[in-house]
Amino acid sequence: NSTAMNQIFEKMVEDSSDASALAEALNLLQVSDEGFLEPIVDQVLAEYPDEVEKYKSGKTALIGFFIGKIMQLSGGKANPEQARKTVLDKLS
Repeated sequence: NSTAMNQIFEKMVEDSSDASALAEALNLLQVSDEGFLEPIVDQVLAEYPDEVEKYKSGKTALIGFFIGKIMQLSGGKANPEQARKTVLDKLS
């Protein structure tokens, strides 16, 4: 994400390290692993049952709300595309 990119760039300017090595060292890599994402998605969906019902009733724009909550709970580590896929799978 852009915040991570800025942090990595600042460090690269300081010590000219490799971007991928810095991302790993700074713990900024996104996680796509279902084992990491699924419990977070389950938690978000359980905490917001009204929004789940609204989504199922046709308010599909709520997908952004769910992704935002997942990103918050994961500390920004969740891969948003994979999180979206997981949410859609669970809501279908």
